[in-house]
Amino acid sequence: MHVLPPIPLGATSPSFAFWFIALTLVTSFGALGALAQSLGLFTVLGTLTAGSALTAAGFYAGSLATVQAGGWLFVISAAAAWLTAGAMVLEHSFGRTIIPLGKWSRAANIPGARAADRIAYPAGMPGVRVGQ
Repeated sequence: MHVLPPIPLGATSPSFAFWFIALTLVTSFGALGALAQSLGLFTVLGTLTAGSALTAAGFYAGSLATVQAGGWLFVISAAAAWLTAGAMVLEHSFGRTIIPLGKWSRAANIPGARAADRIAYPAGMPGVRVGQ
C-alpha cells in the first residue's frame, strides 16, 4: 500500500525529528524578522519555533511528554495566528486599528487610530504605478 507505519508512542524517530529541526530553523528566522513588524506576528512564529524544537527533541529522544508539550505549543501558535490574522484583516478592511498587534509605533496600537501603514498597494496591484 506504500504507506508509512505510524510511529509508536514513546518511540524514537530521528528521521522525523530532522523535519522538525528544519522547520525550527526556518521559523526561527521568521520570528526574528517579525520583531521588526509587531509582537503579535512574533508571538505566532515564536511559539511555532518553540513547538517545532520541542517536537524535534521529543521525536529524537523518544519522549512522549516532550512531543505533547510541542503539540500544545502548536495549538497556542494556531490560536495566536487566528487572532493576529483577524486583527490584520480588520485593520486592512476598516483602515484603522481594531485589535492592537503590538507594533513598535505607539500610535498604531490605539484602537480606532489610523493604521500606520496599509497592507495593500495604493492601486491594488504590485508593480502598478498610481496614475497610469
